[in-house]
Amino acid sequence: MRNWNKSIIFIILLFLLSCDVNRKNKLPEYRRILEFSDNPTELIVASYNVGELNDTFSIPLLLKKMADPRRTNSLYHKGMNVYYAKICALQKITGKKFGKIKSLTEPDSAIISLWNNWWMENKKTYIKE
Repeated sequence: MRNWNKSIIFIILLFLLSCDVNRKNKLPEYRRILEFSDNPTELIVASYNVGELNDTFSIPLLLKKMADPRRTNSLYHKGMNVYYAKICALQKITGKKFGKIKSLTEPDSAIISLWNNWWMENKKTYIKE
């Protein structure tokens, strides 16, 4: 019985690790979506994934067109707007929070300005050349 439990745990761990590797392999695609896509669902999914991967090179892409109020009708992200997804990703990557953000929040120019100012002061810390 013990060997059976170990086998199940091993299979579950292998599955979880393979999901993370797959996400890392798609990082260039997520960056491309953040830079060029106009589809709100794609932008939300890409923002979520770069946030989960703590990809500091995506910070400028997340700050680009941050005041996007468009929402998605995707089953998994119903009602979420692009602004909220980008803010959440930035918070995951940096550990910083500026203001209280809710999923139905409309873009706030003051918070966007704080993020842009913070980035201009701290980008050398996050992107090593």
